[in-house]
Amino acid sequence: MHAVHINADLKAAERDQERGCCPATRTAGRRVAARTTLPRMAAFWLVAAMLCFVLLTSAAASPLYAVYQAQWKFSAATLTAVFAIYAIFLLVTLLLFGSVADYLGRRPVILAGLAITAAACALFLAARGVGLLFAARALQGVAVGAATGGLGAALIDLQPEGSGLAPVATGTSILLGLAVGALCSSALAQYGPAPTHLVWWLLLGGSLVAAVAVVGLPETAQRHPGVLASLRPRVSVPTEARGAFAAAVPCLTAVWALNGFYLSLGPSLAAQVLRSPNLLWGGLVIFVLTAIEAAATVAFRAVSPPATMLAGCLAVVAGIAVTIAAIETTSAAGLLAGAAVSGAGFGAGNLGAYRTLSSLAPADQRAGMIAAIFTIGYLAFSVPVVIAGLGTTHFGLHRTALVYCGTLAALSAVAAAGFIFRRPPPAEVPEPRAADKGESEVTVLGPVTSDAKAALTAPRHEPHEGLLRVLVGKEWFSENHAWSEMPHHWPAWLAGRAEIEVVGQGQLEARLIDGGPPVDVVVPLWSPLPGRAIRAGSFGLIQQFGVGVDNVDLDAAAEYGVWVANMAGLNAVPVAEHAVALLLALARRLPEAPKGFEPGHWGEPAGRSLAGTAACIVGAGAVGTEIARRLAAFDVTVTGVRRHPASGPIPPFVALYTTDRLLDCVADVDSVIIAAGYQAGEPPLVDDTVLRTMRPGAWLVNIARGALLDAEAAVAHLNTGRLAGIGLDVFPTEPYPVDGALVAHPRIVATAHTASLTSDYFAAASRRLGDALAAYLDHQPPSGLLSAPNHAKRGLHER
Repeated sequence: MHAVHINADLKAAERDQERGCCPATRTAGRRVAARTTLPRMAAFWLVAAMLCFVLLTSAAASPLYAVYQAQWKFSAATLTAVFAIYAIFLLVTLLLFGSVADYLGRRPVILAGLAITAAACALFLAARGVGLLFAARALQGVAVGAATGGLGAALIDLQPEGSGLAPVATGTSILLGLAVGALCSSALAQYGPAPTHLVWWLLLGGSLVAAVAVVGLPETAQRHPGVLASLRPRVSVPTEARGAFAAAVPCLTAVWALNGFYLSLGPSLAAQVLRSPNLLWGGLVIFVLTAIEAAATVAFRAVSPPATMLAGCLAVVAGIAVTIAAIETTSAAGLLAGAAVSGAGFGAGNLGAYRTLSSLAPADQRAGMIAAIFTIGYLAFSVPVVIAGLGTTHFGLHRTALVYCGTLAALSAVAAAGFIFRRPPPAEVPEPRAADKGESEVTVLGPVTSDAKAALTAPRHEPHEGLLRVLVGKEWFSENHAWSEMPHHWPAWLAGRAEIEVVGQGQLEARLIDGGPPVDVVVPLWSPLPGRAIRAGSFGLIQQFGVGVDNVDLDAAAEYGVWVANMAGLNAVPVAEHAVALLLALARRLPEAPKGFEPGHWGEPAGRSLAGTAACIVGAGAVGTEIARRLAAFDVTVTGVRRHPASGPIPPFVALYTTDRLLDCVADVDSVIIAAGYQAGEPPLVDDTVLRTMRPGAWLVNIARGALLDAEAAVAHLNTGRLAGIGLDVFPTEPYPVDGALVAHPRIVATAHTASLTSDYFAAASRRLGDALAAYLDHQPPSGLLSAPNHAKRGLHER
């Protein structure tokens, strides 16, 4: 269960890792297939329904185990082995094929998964003994692992930009499928004809209908080579996360083992405890369990991970206690209550452990970490129930259930005691990597010494008594942005616990130095935050409302034990869209469009299509990759420059160059887009030499930092006709005057640093700020924590 979660996160992590290479040639067929059979939202909900159906099919077998056992007279050990083989095949399929949908496309993988689902249903129909039962369950594991790969990826692709709808739809579809599948299967087996056949005939028909419906889905991913290289399971725990991983293993083991027990032996236990042959009881127990799991996952989504894990462990202990009491008293209500409380324990414990551990791994090790988490989970989901099955054969179900539950209660209690009585050590802060910052042009800030690490992982100040005070320095950004509405996007429990104060241009430093109410968290935006302000302030966290921290004295922050965190990658989509919009405006000569309304000029100007052109993206990280994805849809061949590229391209780039080969990248392309980071004091990255190397008539776009471009040289080349046009969202000095040369030039498309400032981004960044405040109140480092030991050279922090 929860198969899509591992696949979706493995997919995201795999995109951060280095993959195979191909020659840097212009290729046809790189365009994403533009199918319009269904609108995107209709396709989104169809994919969610398919995901629900696949999990529904997998859960349909659980209530039937007792029926098969009675018909074919096999032992409880065999029953649990039949259950376990599903989990094992599911895990192996996910580890091996979790990224295949990124290479072959979504639709073929979804179709293959549904075809295997249908084949599994056919095997259940043909089964006349335990052999085909094993084969059918193994095939179901493969089907779920394969189908959810494409389905999970498609949900992410099809969700509205910035909505965050895919994770919610994914989790809900999975748990709803499990709940409804178990309940409907038990009802059909109890009250319908042919208890071991009717449900499989219906699900076989449903699989075929779903397979036909795949035709109506738009393909959201382009095909590219490298599928064989992707078939490598990555199971690893980074050194800096091993302590936390060891602490979380008891929690993970307990919640997954308890879930496995309910889904395998739960129906049999319900029949014995309640002394009723009615199969609906078994389905109802599973339905209650999984429905409460879904509710708990939603309820605890805004709670800090350690507190969520602790709540999960305590809920498991309580759920087991209620279940044991129900077993001894043969209480139907007690058994359902035990399942409900246990479901809350699984939902909270699994969520807390997953969020804690996945956040500790650097991006290029995240796939291995997630695989390790789910390896533990699925092993605990399957192996203990096989042991329980053997115990049932020798000691009976009643005694085995009591021992099993007692063991898990003890394990959960040990895990809970660890959280309560052992204050966790400060989270290890890995050295910054390119992928951690969301971009490739990030210079590692140097080795993290124990002193520097201590300063970064233990803020100098605890939150003040009373309200948590958040100071925002909006600097020159417009008053029309809803700064005061940030708290509307924070976790609900922060209401009345935190307040926000916004100051304007030049006021942040004065507010911190000259006094006023004590401040806990500073959000500087573009306001300078020098060392003297950091020394004078009382805050313990600097949380940037974006990525750039070049206005923050990182050395002073490290010296005085102040956490500094950014929101790397969060603005990648809106910035990428803006970059493409600027490029389209240049290509179609939109600044000259009013000329067409002059007498005799209707139909002018004649622009140029992007299709068939080539682009070089300087800074091939999170933003650069999103730009490349969008340009590939326009049939643009995209190359990139990256400080530490892979040995070959990372699709959608057809080639990646190191920074010392920048001239090679820009020499033979039609457009150059600057998406790199900037370190204060550095000379322009795109200077006169680079501009002279560019192909005559090329377009230039800068959405990163104004200082990365020699603007004077660029305008000179624009005036001579060497450059066809320039698109700018950033300027050498900001705010830039309305009558400045870069705004007034007829062949420059200029915007006032608005690339990331969409309502969607504002809401998402506000939510991230709320998460950081919640972590700070829980004495935990926020997501996006930066490392800046005061002896190290400060590196580039990209957009």
